[in-house]
This record gives sequence, structure tokens and C-alpha cells, in this order.
Amino acid sequence: MARSSLASLQLRDLDRAMAELPIERRETIRLVSLQGMSYRAVAELYRVPIGTVRSRIARGRGMLRQIMDAGDRTAPASHARENRAAAPAA
Repeated sequence: MARSSLASLQLRDLDRAMAELPIERRETIRLVSLQGMSYRAVAELYRVPIGTVRSRIARGRGMLRQIMDAGDRTAPASHARENRAAAPAA
């Protein structure tokens, strides 16, 4: 599979996984990861302690890992191998 096709599939899978997150975690991850907001700015925006923002990020990322890993296990063997080969080292 071409790299661009694999990247498109991975983005699609990530988008689907993000949709499964509770709204508070999803929006917090989007603000920090995609919008580049600081944890402090997000805490001020939502009027919550910064620890709540950290918790939402950590728990949301954990849920994303679980959802994405579950998707790899249910994918056809050749697709799962391609995903692991293309994934950056953690």
C-alpha cells in the first residue's frame, strides 16, 4: 500500500477513535494538540483546575491507544502488519 494511502487510513482511524472519546477529553486533546493551546489556557477557557486538563489529556490519550490497538487486532493480518510497520517508534 502506498504511504499516502496508509497515512489516509491512519488519519481516518484516528478521527473515528477521537469520536468515541467523551466530549471533554476529545475537545481538550484537540485544543492542546491541534490548536497548540497551553494546558493553562485550556484550564482558563473551561474554568477548571490545570490538573483536570492534565487528567483529561492523559486519560483521553490512553483511551485512544486502547481504541486504536483494538482496531489493529480486528484488522486483516496484512493491514495490521502494515500499520505496525508504518507507526513511529514510541
